[in-house]
Amino acid sequence: MLSRYLAKYVDQQQSLGFKFRVQQILLRGYVSFAEECGDRHIRSARVLAWAARAPSPEQRRNRLLTVRRFALAMHAENPRHQVPAADALGHAVVKRRPPYIYSADEIARLLRAAAALRPAGSIRPTMYATLFGLLTATGMRIAEV
Repeated sequence: MLSRYLAKYVDQQQSLGFKFRVQQILLRGYVSFAEECGDRHIRSARVLAWAARAPSPEQRRNRLLTVRRFALAMHAENPRHQVPAADALGHAVVKRRPPYIYSADEIARLLRAAAALRPAGSIRPTMYATLFGLLTATGMRIAEV
């Protein structure tokens, strides 16, 4: 039963343009686990039991959230599907690398190297020198430039 729901959900996501590769693999794992336990509908306790088998907190949370999105879609069609809480395994801990701040000397060397790019006389050296100068002077992100 869950396999049919999964096939329909995967088809829907792919028809919307999502590649849905990793999610499909995760969901197949959950469905296989749940069907072995005799489930015909998504059960929050089973989702948590399956997610808890992942080796790291990040993978456990990813499993939970992936199945949760599936459960939300299935619950809209059939309220017998349970939707596990997004924070059932705790909140995500965001690990960000500290930003690297270039020194004035490093920026000057970067701008000189950009201006020396080949082919000489083309727009390429000017474009990169201007790009890096704009990023340095304004603090913009690359996508904003």
